[in-house]
Amino acid sequence: MLEGGLGTGGQGGINVIELRNVAQQAPFASAGAGPATSCSTAATRSVSLTFAEPGSFVYAVLGARGGRSAALTSSAGFIESWNQHQSTPEHLMAAAAYRIADDTRSVSWTVGSCYNSAAAMVAVERLNSR
Repeated sequence: MLEGGLGTGGQGGINVIELRNVAQQAPFASAGAGPATSCSTAATRSVSLTFAEPGSFVYAVLGARGGRSAALTSSAGFIESWNQHQSTPEHLMAAAAYRIADDTRSVSWTVGSCYNSAAAMVAVERLNSR
């Protein structure tokens, strides 16, 4: 179950409450983050994650303050599951993608015009991988 909300400036938060059918002993996930930097008019925003767990569920998210578009690029095997633009009270672009993978992955979006952005990726190990 996920819960969250948006602030008046377009900032938001999401809390992950439960993960089912994943390993519950540490480490059950690996995480990586892209740089939280400003964008140009067509900047590529990337995030990479190094891990080695067969059959892991890999999920990546992107947020771009002031952004108006985001296109998934150079991300073989990733399926985009979310791509949304909010225009008020301030422009905010968000996107997410996932895939099943065994090891190190990278994902990239081309983002149009944003003040700054951040991206993160997590690989959650399947329940019976150990």
